[in-house]
Amino acid sequence: MDDDRELRKLYQRIRQADMAGVPSAGAVLDRRRGPRSLLWAWTAAAAAAVALVFWLTPPPTPGPVSLAEWRSPTAFLLESPSGSFVDGVPPLGRIPMESLQCESCF
Repeated sequence: MDDDRELRKLYQRIRQADMAGVPSAGAVLDRRRGPRSLLWAWTAAAAAAVALVFWLTPPPTPGPVSLAEWRSPTAFLLESPSGSFVDGVPPLGRIPMESLQCESCF
């Protein structure tokens, strides 16, 4: 039985020595609420304000484009590597012979 009491006293001394270096809960919380946490709060508030401004402002609308400058989104499909695929509109009523690929067609 004496050995158990001795062990309890030894463990109690070790525990007290460990607890001597531990700060109180209030000191830990006060340290956490220092100027760094205030800086983080201001930074988060500023980021939220900037995000809100970007979210609330409508996107800019492009100005009107004249018909002479307008280009259809699919105009690139008419371009060919040689560049002479579509030169213009063929005349109505007759097909020019040079535009035909096959000479045996007629």
